[in-house]
Amino acid sequence: TREVLKTKDESMHSALQAQSNQLDDVLRSKEREHSSTITRLNESHDAELEKMRQNMEGQVKKAEGRTAEVAAKLEKATSRASEVEQQLEKHKEKTQDLVARYRELKEAH
Repeated sequence: TREVLKTKDESMHSALQAQSNQLDDVLRSKEREHSSTITRLNESHDAELEKMRQNMEGQVKKAEGRTAEVAAKLEKATSRASEVEQQLEKHKEKTQDLVARYRELKEAH
């Protein structure tokens, strides 16, 4: 009877060990699948982030270009306004001279 129990015990132990090994294999397989999925997702997200970064860089460069254009136009407009102001001052002086000469002529007659 001991031999029968020992044989049954060894048989059950062997069956349990086989199940345990099978479960370990399934677990390792699932871990590899999950690891592979995580790697693919990370690569996909990295690619998306890189695309977004490049897009943002492009937008920043465009904005910098437009800012430079606006700054150049502002510089030109400021310069033109200064020229117009100088011309206005000259016209003002000429007008004052003409008014003074008119008064002189009016008083002379």
